[in-house]
Amino acid sequence: MAKAESPAVQSDPRFKLAVDGIRNQQLGYACQTFNELAGEYPDAPAVLHNLGACAEANGESHSAQGYYADAAAAAHAMGEAPAKRIMNALERIAGARSNEVVLDTLVPGAS
Repeated sequence: MAKAESPAVQSDPRFKLAVDGIRNQQLGYACQTFNELAGEYPDAPAVLHNLGACAEANGESHSAQGYYADAAAAAHAMGEAPAKRIMNALERIAGARSNEVVLDTLVPGAS
């Protein structure tokens, strides 16, 4: 997510640098920066969503699903509906994880 709901996060120059890092395919730098931002803004939906995207890009579907769910919950706690992008990511990763479980049941060790 390139825009944060929180004015504090949006005005933090590191947020824009991290978003630019993703756009410039500097995933390591961007994910490290989002992780640092999460330390200061642990309830920021955009930061949590972007950490989910980092985890997903690194093949960590369990962590990604957790971050996306936390992003949705944080948006609700702020009195906002979660961004469609958050909900789409959560549905996508939940579906992928469900498919992994089914595949493992049918063909143990396949995923």
